[in-house]
Amino acid sequence: MSLITSSASFQSTLLIIFTSISFDIILLLQLPVLSEESIMAGLAIIGGFAGASGIALKRYVETTLYRSSPEGLLSEYTSSISANKCRDMVKQSQNSTDVMHPMHELHSFVMSGLSNGEWATAENGLIEFREISERVMIELADSGHLKRTDEITKGIFETSVTEYLPRIAFQALDSNEDDIARAAVQTIFTIGKLGVEHYYPIILSPVGAGLSEVVKQAPEGKEGDTLRHECLSAFSHLLVTAAKQPSPDDLTYFLSIYTGQFREWLERDREVWVYQHSLDGFTERGIGRAHSYTLDQYSAFIATKEVNWRSRTKPIEFDGVGPIQILFSYRKNLSEVIEHILRYYRRNGKWPTYPSRLRKTVASMAKDALDTNASQYASSMCQFYVDLAYIFTQVGEGNIDDWAYELARIKKSSAHSQPVDDGFSKLLQEGMTPALEQTKYNISPSDEERSFFNKIMEIEPSGMDSYEDWVQDFQSHVESHYESLD
Repeated sequence: MSLITSSASFQSTLLIIFTSISFDIILLLQLPVLSEESIMAGLAIIGGFAGASGIALKRYVETTLYRSSPEGLLSEYTSSISANKCRDMVKQSQNSTDVMHPMHELHSFVMSGLSNGEWATAENGLIEFREISERVMIELADSGHLKRTDEITKGIFETSVTEYLPRIAFQALDSNEDDIARAAVQTIFTIGKLGVEHYYPIILSPVGAGLSEVVKQAPEGKEGDTLRHECLSAFSHLLVTAAKQPSPDDLTYFLSIYTGQFREWLERDREVWVYQHSLDGFTERGIGRAHSYTLDQYSAFIATKEVNWRSRTKPIEFDGVGPIQILFSYRKNLSEVIEHILRYYRRNGKWPTYPSRLRKTVASMAKDALDTNASQYASSMCQFYVDLAYIFTQVGEGNIDDWAYELARIKKSSAHSQPVDDGFSKLLQEGMTPALEQTKYNISPSDEERSFFNKIMEIEPSGMDSYEDWVQDFQSHVESHYESLD
C-alpha cells in the first residue's frame, strides 16, 4: 500500500483533483456577485481542471495496475533499496518485530511465485535478490561499512545466506524447478565470493552454514544430488578464492565446514559415481589449488621459521601465525577426508574416488613445496606422500611402483630434491607422521578390527607390512626410478 500512496502519480493526481474541487466550490459560492464574463472564464477553468483530472486519473490507474502486478511490485521495491536503507531496516528489525529484514519482501516474493506456479516471477525475483545483494555489498564497501566488527552489516547478509536462500532452494526442489534451486545456491556463492573479494572474509562463516544446510537437507536422488554437487562446487571455489587473500581464522573455519560435509555424506554409502566429482573438487581443485596459492604468497616467510611440521596440529608456539595455521589446516582436513574415503572402501569394497587422483594431488602439493625454499615444510609433504603410499598399497590399491615413480618424477623435476631424502630419513628415524598414523590402525587388508593388545603395543594390524621395512623398500624403488629418468 505504501508503495502506491507514496508514488508521484498518486500525489499529483490527488493534488489536481483537490485543486479542481476547491475551485468549483469557490466559484459556486461567488456566483451571486460574479459577472457573466467571470462565470464563463471560471467554467473554462473548471473544464480545464476536469480534463487535467481525467488525464491524471488515467495515468494513476495505469500506474496503479502496473504496481499491483508482480513485475511492478518487484521493480518498485528493488529500486527503493539501498545500502543505507538496508542498514536502517536491520537496525530497526533488531529492536522491533514490526520491521522486517530488508530482503524479506524479495524472499516472500520468490516463495509466493514458486507456490503459485509462477516460475518466471520466482526466477526474476531471485535475479533481483542477487543483484541487490551485490549492489548493497559494493555500496557498503565504498562507504567503509563492510567491516567484520559491524554487526548491522553482518545482519544484512547472514539472514539471506543462512535462511532465505536455502529455503528458496528447497521450495524450488519441491516444485520441480531445479534451475531455480541451483540459482539460489549460486546466489549464496556470489555473496560469499564478492565478500571475500572486498576484504570481508567473515562472510565465509554464514555462507558455509547456508551451503551446509542445503547439502544436509537435500533429498536423495538425482535432483538432490545435483543440488548437493552445486553446493560442494561452491565450497571448492570459495576455498580457492579465500586462499588468494586469506584471513587464517575465517579460511580454516570454512575449510572445516567443507570437510564436515564429506564425513556425513560418505557415511550414507551411496553409489561411487555420486561422490567422485565432488571429492575431486575437494582434493584436486580445492585443497590442491589453495595450497599452491598459499605457498606462492608465504613460502619465503615459512622458510624462516623452525616448525615441527610432523606435529598433528599446529604447535602452540605458532598460535596466531596465519600462514603456518593455514598449511596445518590443509593437511589436517585432507587427512580427515582421506580417512573417510578409506572407511567407505572398507564398508563397501569400492572407492568413492580414484586413488590415483589422490596420489596426483598430494604429489602436486609436494612438488609445489619442493619448488620453494621452505625445505622443512617440503620434507614434511614428502613424508605425507610416502605415508599415504604405504596406506593405499597396504589396502591393495595401486602398485608400489606407481607411487614410487610419481615421487621420483617430482624429485627429478623440482627445484630442490634434498627434502625428499630428508623425508625418508625422518620417517625411518621417527616413524609415520601423526596426521596419518591413526588411519593405519583403522584400515587393514584383512578388514579386521585392531585388537586391544595391538593398540597398546602399537603393532600393525595383521596382514600389513612392517612400516620400517616397507619405507626402505619404497625408497629403493624411488631411487631406481629416479636414476632411470632423463
